[in-house]
Amino acid sequence: MTESTNLLSEREERASFQRRLLERYGHSLVVVRANYPGNQKHTPDTFYVVETMKQILRSSSNVLYETSMTTSEGRVGYLILDENPMSLKQRMVDLEESHPFGRLADIDVLTLTKAYHRSDLGKGMRKCFLCEEIAQVCVRSQRHPLHEVIAFYHQSVLEYVKASTSEMFRYALLAELSCSPKFGLVTPFTSGSHDDMDAQTFIASIDALSPFVEDAVRLGTDDPHLFTKLRTIGQSMEEAMFRATHGKNTHKGAIFLFLILITALRINPDRNALAQTIRTLVEPVKEDFNDEIQPTTVGLRWHRSHGIGGIRGLVMDGMNPVLDDYLPFFTDEMSRTNDMNHAMVKTLLHIMSTLQDTTVLKRGGLDGLNWYQKQASKHIEKDEEAWQTFSEECISRKLSGGGSADVLAIVIYLYLALPKEGNL
Repeated sequence: MTESTNLLSEREERASFQRRLLERYGHSLVVVRANYPGNQKHTPDTFYVVETMKQILRSSSNVLYETSMTTSEGRVGYLILDENPMSLKQRMVDLEESHPFGRLADIDVLTLTKAYHRSDLGKGMRKCFLCEEIAQVCVRSQRHPLHEVIAFYHQSVLEYVKASTSEMFRYALLAELSCSPKFGLVTPFTSGSHDDMDAQTFIASIDALSPFVEDAVRLGTDDPHLFTKLRTIGQSMEEAMFRATHGKNTHKGAIFLFLILITALRINPDRNALAQTIRTLVEPVKEDFNDEIQPTTVGLRWHRSHGIGGIRGLVMDGMNPVLDDYLPFFTDEMSRTNDMNHAMVKTLLHIMSTLQDTTVLKRGGLDGLNWYQKQASKHIEKDEEAWQTFSEECISRKLSGGGSADVLAIVIYLYLALPKEGNL
């Protein structure tokens, strides 16, 4: 089956799915998709745009039911809303015309008897990203090179994301989630080695965690109790995560890493000083390794028995492997391919091949970690078919590198936050 045939088939499946939703729930159905050119519509940018627009709708609407799926059309969100369809369409058009992502998304309103259009409101057809012509005219005539339209889309996302620390945090975590294949980890397409969580679990967690980032940003960097206050915010974030995920640990390691990194960058944004800034900030972490204290986490137990530091050891080392190895690796891959998913997969494999990931240790012990690292190293330069095979084997072995995924998210954040390292 060709890619275009597959896309057509999935559009027909979407239409059938929409009918079933409306038959079951009635009311009005809102469908959110990325307005993205080309055949490859699942990207970190489109995933982030759709999830951001869905978040806005959840906060401003009476949502009776919500679900999402990811196909060759990219991320598609479905929300059943208890609202008059015509007034709802007006509100969606207003959103498209006022929000920075309004042009980057398609928001359709449907009932069982009608699909509502801009023309129903006396509105004209949507304009092209790059000129004042009607978008459909430009698409049909291929007036603009594809790479120019994609560059506009990406730059629009980047401008929005980099305007706030909390959005850079969201983008980094959603981009990591969007990555595929992912070697036992959760993706938008599979739950990987996990039978108790999926992509929506992670999205709920990210949405719950993001508001706390601003609490961290408001802390004074010269406060003598800064680290203690960060730990208090971290504990609140963990509680919010567990509420949102019904007790599932999706981002506990990421919470710790991000709070340290975000604060260290506020103390001193100089790339050359960052490792030392991190080491100074986390000086109190040394107390966690006190031999007189009973280990309370998997990472601390592995440190006690085998000297494995986990993420605490990583920050006590100033995140040097991230700064000196993983980030340059990702930057080089982005420069070489300009394909973020490809760069993320290769960087994840590189991280997996060297990181002493305590989540792998928890599931597979030392033998499992040794196998995971060696196989990851072998697969860095292999093709996508080999990556998929390796991913399926990780799933069959119930291995999942959650620590490696957290570090990948940190790499993406640094790529955004450190302009000298390049731009996405």
